Amino acid sequence: IGANIGDAAAAGTLVQNMRNNVPTSVNNIAVWTLAGQNIASLDRSELVRRFNATSRRSFREAIERQAFAIEAPLISRGNGEYIAMFSRPVFDGTGQMVGVITMSMRLKDLIGQLDPNRHIASDMVASVVDRNAVVLARSIDPGLWIGKQLPQVDRIKEPCAKGSGARESTGIAGQKLYPVHCAASQVDWTGYAAEPLS
Repeated sequence: IGANIGDAAAAGTLVQNMRNNVPTSVNNIAVWTLAGQNIASLDRSELVRRFNATSRRSFREAIERQAFAIEAPLISRGNGEYIAMFSRPVFDGTGQMVGVITMSMRLKDLIGQLDPNRHIASDMVASVVDRNAVVLARSIDPGLWIGKQLPQVDRIKEPCAKGSGARESTGIAGQKLYPVHCAASQVDWTGYAAEPLS
């Protein structure tokens, strides 16, 4: 991509060639100039081409830190779905940063991506929340929960305060919580499985 950043047609061809290898959970893949102008995109609609990526925090962080950045939850400007945005700087052959490539995934599919072999029991409710207890994913009724902030943030986060692991706790409605992963390497997200309410 870095070698073709100045050739929109070539960059577009490279991105479109990814199409058959992209899982259905991916909402879009796009290449942007450092000024936020779209160069190439899996979603080739005119709507996407009008977007400027500088409004996305992860895009700005990728440039400022010259490193991988994540932002969620966001609402896709293309289809209105809740997404996570992954941004990575693009460098040319000389090591000069020349753009940013982004991939967005549908948050409704996040639990399936984290547990593709379905190890979480069917009678458990699996969720992922961010540092502010905003729901990023949920195995049951994701459309009703994603983007909502749960009450009693400290109670949700306390089991994970000392790092990763599996420690039983109590949820906001009194049900048992089983934190299964407390701190990812790139993001401050908490995952847990909970007993369903009777």
